[in-house]
Amino acid sequence: MHHLILQGLQAISELSQGFSRLHIHVQSQQVLHPGTSAEPLPWPGLPVTHRPSTASYWSAHNRGPNNALMGFGSKDELPRTADVVIIGAGISGVSTAHFLLNSDNPPENVVLLEAREVSSGATGRNGGFIKPVPFRTYADYKALFGTEEALKLIQSEYDTLDLTTQLVEELGIDVGFAMRPHREIVLDKATAAQDGRLLDLIREDRALRKQPQIDGVQWFKDTAEARAITRSKTAVEAYAYRCASIWPHKFVHALLTKLLSSPAHRNKKAEPRLRLFTQTPALSLHRVRSPSFVSPNPTDKTSDSPHPYVWHVHTPRGSILTPKLIITTNGYTSTLLPALFMGRIVPKRTQMAAYTPPMGFLSRGGELEFTFNIRGHYDNATWPSSGSEVDVISHGRARASSRWPSGFEEAYGLTTSDGGIVMGGELAQRASDRDGVPWLGEVDDSTVFTRTEEYYRWMPRVNFDGWDQASEGVGEGLIRSWTGIQGHTLDTLPFVGAVPGRRYEGLYVSAGFHGHGMARCLLASRGLVSQLLSPHNMWDERLPQSFAITKKRLNASAEEVMGELVRGWEGLGFVSEVIG
Repeated sequence: MHHLILQGLQAISELSQGFSRLHIHVQSQQVLHPGTSAEPLPWPGLPVTHRPSTASYWSAHNRGPNNALMGFGSKDELPRTADVVIIGAGISGVSTAHFLLNSDNPPENVVLLEAREVSSGATGRNGGFIKPVPFRTYADYKALFGTEEALKLIQSEYDTLDLTTQLVEELGIDVGFAMRPHREIVLDKATAAQDGRLLDLIREDRALRKQPQIDGVQWFKDTAEARAITRSKTAVEAYAYRCASIWPHKFVHALLTKLLSSPAHRNKKAEPRLRLFTQTPALSLHRVRSPSFVSPNPTDKTSDSPHPYVWHVHTPRGSILTPKLIITTNGYTSTLLPALFMGRIVPKRTQMAAYTPPMGFLSRGGELEFTFNIRGHYDNATWPSSGSEVDVISHGRARASSRWPSGFEEAYGLTTSDGGIVMGGELAQRASDRDGVPWLGEVDDSTVFTRTEEYYRWMPRVNFDGWDQASEGVGEGLIRSWTGIQGHTLDTLPFVGAVPGRRYEGLYVSAGFHGHGMARCLLASRGLVSQLLSPHNMWDERLPQSFAITKKRLNASAEEVMGELVRGWEGLGFVSEVIG
C-alpha cells in the first residue's frame, strides 16, 4: 500500500494509466455485462491455471501433511443449488465462511469455490504482516472523508488486529502468529520530517476529541541510535511501534480446516454446512429468473416466490444457483463483474523475495526480531557500482545509464517463524521497468523478473549491517522470488458489502484491498456477514462507512479522486498547487 502522500498521487496516476493498458495486456476471452446483452468487455483474466504459478515462501513451506486441502473437492459433483455461494478461498472468502457459520442463524448450505488451491492468491503470497498504519495514511483519509471517518479508518486497522488475535486464541491454531516490535527505517531527513508532521496531525485531532492516543510511536532522531535499534546502515532516523506477524497460508488453511471438520458446523441433515470445491473457477455470473429453483434450506423464504431471482454461477464443472452470492476475488474481481469494477478494482502484479540470513549476519546480533519498513530516498552512493543496469525512475522521470532504480523506496519485511526473512519493495518492481514488464492490469503470477530479482538480491546487503555478498554462503541470501496479484482501488479502500441496485440484489463483494488486506480483511468479512444476515442489508457500524459499495464510488473517476486528495493536501506543505 502506498503510504506517503506524494507517492499516493503517483500511484493514482499509475492506476489511471493502467486503465488504458487493461485493453492491451488482456487475454482473448471476453465477458458480457452481468444481466445484459451489451457489447463484451475485455477482461484482465482469471487466475493462471494453464501453467504453474510461482510458489511463495509461505506455500512452499506449508505442504505435505500440513496441507490436507490440496485438490479438496476437485473431483466431487457440484451441487445444483446452495443458500450461499462464496467465490475465492483466500482470507476474505474463508473468514466470510467462518463468520457465516458461527452466526446465530447459519445457512444450511454454503458452497466455497476456488479457481486454484486454497490461499493460492494474494493471501498466500503477501508479506505476512498484520500492521495497522498508525498515522501516515491519515491525511489522505481526512482529505477524502473528513476527520471522523479518517479516525475510524485508522481505528479499524487496530480492530482487525484485535479480531485476528481473538480468533487465533479462541481456535487454538498454530499459524505463526505473534505480536512483534516494528521498526521504520527512514532513509532521509525530509521523509522523517514529513512523517513527523503526519503523526502530529492525527495526535492533535485525537486530543481535540479527547480520544486516547493509540499509536504507541517512539521516535529515534539520532542517527547512531536509529541504526543501533534497526541494525540498518542506511537509517537516518527511525521510529517504532507494535504490530503482528502471521503465516498467512497456514492461517487460512487452519481456519478452513476447522470449518470443514467441526461437528458444530453440521446442518439438520448432519451434513457439513460448508462444501469446498478447489480447481473450480467461476467463469461467468448472471442474475436470472428461475421458477425451478428450490432452496436446499426448506425454511428459506427466497423459494416462496414462484419466479425468484437467483444468481447463476457457471464453472467448467457445471452451474450452481444461489440467492446469495459473495465475491471475494480481490484483484480478479473486474473479470467476473466488469460492468461494476472494470477500472475500479485494478489488478497489480507484485514480486516478492525470501532469504536465508547468512550465519555471519546472525552471529553479529541474532535474528531480526522486529518487522520493518524501509522508507525514503537512498543516498546516491548507497548502492554498489556492480549489478544489473536498470533505468532510474525518480518521481515518474526516467534517467538512463544507471545501474539501480532510485526514487522513493517503500520496502517491508519480517523474520518468519522458522527463521527466514520475507521482503517486498516498490523500487524492486521499478527495476524491471526497462524491460517493459507490465505490473498494472496483470494477473499472471507464473513468472518472476530478472532485474527485480537482482534488486532483491542486493537489498539486504545494502541496508543491514553485517550482511554483505562475502558473508553469504551457498544456500544463503536470496533463496526464492515469487509474484502475486493485488487489487488496487482509486481511493485505496476496499469495496465491501451489498452491491446497490435491484439488478444486483443478493450480490455481495469484499475486494480491492490495495495491498493492505491483512489489516482489513477480517473486519470487512465480519461486517459483510452482519449486513447479509440483517433485515434490509443494514450496515455494520463497526466497519468504516467508506468501505461501502455506493453508486458514488462506482461512478468516481480517477480525476475526481485525485482532485479531492490534492485539495485536501494543499496547505499541509505537501503540494504546491491544486491539480484538477
